[in-house]
Amino acid sequence: MVITTPFPNEALSLSISKLCGVKTQFIDDPKIASIRKNAEQLAGSYHQLRIVRKRAYTLQSDDGTDIALLNNQASKALLDLDRKNLVRYNAYVSAFEWASKTQSFAALGRSACLDVDIYFYGSHCDGDSVGKVLSNTGLFLQQPDYLDSSIPYDNPHELKFPSIDVSTSPLDVPMLLSTPITSLPMDMANAMLGNLDHQGDLVSLDMDKTIVKTELKPHQREALDFIAHRESARVPDRFSLFKKSADSRNQQYHSYEHTIIGTRKPRKPLEDFGGIIADEMGLGKTLTMIAAIARTLGRARTFVEEASCNGEVRRATKRTGATLVVCPAVLLMDGWLEEVSRHVSPGFLKCTKYHGTSKPTDTDILESDIVLTTYATLIADSSRNGVLQSIHWFRIVIDEAHSIRHQNTKQFRAVVALASKHRWCLTGTPIQNVLNDLGALVRFLRVPQLDAASNFYTYVAGPIEKRQAAALPRLRNLLRSICLRRTKDLVELPEPAMRIQRIQLTEEERTTYCRVGEDHRLAIDQAINTGNITEASSGLFRAILRLRIFCSSGHYNNEPQQSSSSKDEGLSLLEQEDQAVCAFCSCEVMSVGDLDSTGSGVLLSCSHLFCRDCVTAEYQLSRNRIRCVTCGIISKVPARGQESDEQPVMPGSYNSKLEALAQDVMLHRSEKCIIFSSWKKTIQVAASCLSVHGIQICMVDGSMPLPERRKQLLRFQSNPSIPALLMTLGTGAVGLNLTIASRVHILEPQWNPSIEKQAIGRVIRLGQEKQVTAIRYIADETVEQHIQTRQEKKLYLAQLGWDSSNESEEDKLQKVKVSCFPPLIPTRSNYER
Repeated sequence: MVITTPFPNEALSLSISKLCGVKTQFIDDPKIASIRKNAEQLAGSYHQLRIVRKRAYTLQSDDGTDIALLNNQASKALLDLDRKNLVRYNAYVSAFEWASKTQSFAALGRSACLDVDIYFYGSHCDGDSVGKVLSNTGLFLQQPDYLDSSIPYDNPHELKFPSIDVSTSPLDVPMLLSTPITSLPMDMANAMLGNLDHQGDLVSLDMDKTIVKTELKPHQREALDFIAHRESARVPDRFSLFKKSADSRNQQYHSYEHTIIGTRKPRKPLEDFGGIIADEMGLGKTLTMIAAIARTLGRARTFVEEASCNGEVRRATKRTGATLVVCPAVLLMDGWLEEVSRHVSPGFLKCTKYHGTSKPTDTDILESDIVLTTYATLIADSSRNGVLQSIHWFRIVIDEAHSIRHQNTKQFRAVVALASKHRWCLTGTPIQNVLNDLGALVRFLRVPQLDAASNFYTYVAGPIEKRQAAALPRLRNLLRSICLRRTKDLVELPEPAMRIQRIQLTEEERTTYCRVGEDHRLAIDQAINTGNITEASSGLFRAILRLRIFCSSGHYNNEPQQSSSSKDEGLSLLEQEDQAVCAFCSCEVMSVGDLDSTGSGVLLSCSHLFCRDCVTAEYQLSRNRIRCVTCGIISKVPARGQESDEQPVMPGSYNSKLEALAQDVMLHRSEKCIIFSSWKKTIQVAASCLSVHGIQICMVDGSMPLPERRKQLLRFQSNPSIPALLMTLGTGAVGLNLTIASRVHILEPQWNPSIEKQAIGRVIRLGQEKQVTAIRYIADETVEQHIQTRQEKKLYLAQLGWDSSNESEEDKLQKVKVSCFPPLIPTRSNYER
């Protein structure tokens, strides 16, 4: 289905709005870089693209060449709109965006993204329906940059602000010309991950209730069957990488052909190496693996008693029937111990922690059933040829296995060097960014003939990038053989009841809110007047951050130029600029200062950001000194509890948002709740507010020493008189099962909505039997409403030309001054009636 331009003859019955800055991913074909235009690239000119519905919504040039795929969120919205036949739409990309991103594509390949605007044309009477469909998927319409004056502008999502000029200019739209390009294979690869539940291939195995006290869910018992098959000496044909084939010259002679490589063996090789459990977060992967360990203790003992190592062991000298579990964080290691204690009969499994200064003896390790350690401890142990590397394990399980996706790190090398009979990867995201992420897991698993460094790329990833016909069947055969993945839809976990709590600022709060904007506007005006566009844009980001913090905590210190912002505020600035990614591996960083949480990282004094994996694996010089891989500067990182952030001065009264929070907690005292904020200072002020109202609380943030963190979490879980746990976002990203809570409060909207989703996911897990309610607090007529749209940064920064070299500095500064300030930087005049 090709959607073409709107009908001029129907202009009088149409209205127009747009989605701004919709992210699309280039199709991985070098020909895209050579696509040319039929018009000169002029400042402010745009190119029109068609949107085609195939397996996924695809951008096309006018001759039908596929260029890029729309992201899943936008695709879902368009699918709903198409089903209801509500609108017609086109995509437009600025000439500068096209030129710069095709250059990036030529250098970086498919990792480059193209931002496009989608213009919608529809009937006035359908406006509310269109608005509802889009807002249900988290998308919100904006004012178009350009439109035909004969088509009225009608936006069901518009926030009205005084003194904003909505006049626009005619749109000059050249079309793109190109040569044919083939379809994108990565979309099909991702689709394969959604089709690996092996329904009909697995049976539900029973578990002895005298061993595992908890009744396993059907999908967990099916996972036990998958694990049993993958660890069997005779892997069933449906899970085998080898197929039996007859010799064309002698039908009585059979060989076994590798379905990926194509090589033949006279006998079927052993394939009991293990596999990947890729169930979504919250489906009980940990309990499933614990049950599998308990079911196989007999085989583990037999493994120890065997005289021969079958040529598997090079330098390991001792065998153990233990399963080594490698975790990314101490909290997750503690989570495994808690799961064993909760679900397994006392004394049945002996668990040992190999971590810290006082480590267990070799005898303790060899006699254990489960040995738990962290990636960081494993790296340190391998560097001195320690005990973990000297043992031949019965089984190795790496939790959050995507942590080893970077194959040039010490972390990956330390894990791969371990000796074991069976190997398992637990991860909800086996492919995070590129197909070679899966290649790292394949190498760890030692999949036959794919465990060499280059083989996965040679036979799978490389041919897929080149769109060779045999490539996708190879990937499909590989995943179906070694991977099991189920989604939350399978077990019907309860969907949270989502509620937005609208907060009306008092007159006093509104006056202070405007003063925050005016204070920062003076500094930005000064930068504009001196022609410093960089300082002007930086000042705008700082202003947005200060407005957000004021809306959340009610705090403003009247120092807009201060440089001593806390680390979490520094991360917020990077998020606003779409720069909250690791300087080395480009993975997303969601919190700072808590290296015990996946998704966390370190913000160095040079302002470069590193994810936890890169810090612990490669660049940490000592416990508190890190060398920046980008600039080489060595930074000191304070230990937990030694951060220099000042304690906020607690006010005599609290703002409207925190008062609303306190009222909700008091109204639902019988229900435990978790309160999240991006900023430690906001958490501290919220804790003070709740305490003033007589509400007992526990508080956790990434700067706390682990013993204190565990103590706070235990108090919250065990003490029924404590209804509230306050946490900074990201601290609970790994290792916490907080299903005891049924209410989630998110004190401010996030630029990245997945952060909010993960926070809510702390309580929506297997075992949650209560209805979960998530409350998002939004201050009306403030910057928080803009963050809801998730496109504001693109609308008020990129759209205004800060990334366009074709506009003069004077034009850029004028656009910043005239167009950005009214909606984002408030003044008292904005709110005069």
